[in-house]
Amino acid sequence: MKKFLLAISICLMLFFFPSVSFCSEIHEAAKSGDVVKLRELLDNDPSLLTTKDEIGKSPLHWAAGKNQLEIIKVLLDEYNIDVNIRNANNGTPLHVAASQANPKAAIILIEHGAEIDARTLNGSTPLHFAVFKSGRPGHIEAAKILIENGADVNAKTDEGVTPLSMAFFRNNKEVINLLKSHGAKPGSSNRRRGRSNTINPY
Repeated sequence: MKKFLLAISICLMLFFFPSVSFCSEIHEAAKSGDVVKLRELLDNDPSLLTTKDEIGKSPLHWAAGKNQLEIIKVLLDEYNIDVNIRNANNGTPLHVAASQANPKAAIILIEHGAEIDARTLNGSTPLHFAVFKSGRPGHIEAAKILIENGADVNAKTDEGVTPLSMAFFRNNKEVINLLKSHGAKPGSSNRRRGRSNTINPY
């Protein structure tokens, strides 16, 4: 189990916290919250709006992950970036906001039409991400926001894993109770058959 958790941790660090060398100026501006630089770059070259770095993340993915709320609003309101733009894992900015415990970012994205039950390559929704990473208040708040906005509490990954299965796996009683109060069911997690790696939404 320790090796499994270590492997997950390494994957998450590589996915969400890559080396700065992976990022272009536009990604760095979004990541750091530099609105002036962001506008300057986009006004000079509008094509940068949807430019993706070497791991497939757009400026909006970076802003959502770093909770850069003003950047998110500028990208959506002034430059009309697709709120459901996908990364290399087919994840949306809402997936990233949910994973990184950024409920305020999630609200902005949802208000701009983010797909609540968007799916990654393995069928995980933003709610799966929020539940899997649940350990900070922000994750629980993000889960609540997603549910309040219609997230399917019984959504299954390609392996049949539901958010409640993940909550049991994480042994997070608060999240378990939250999901159950909204009619969530465990689903067909393969954990019992010795395949706990299928719980990982990434």
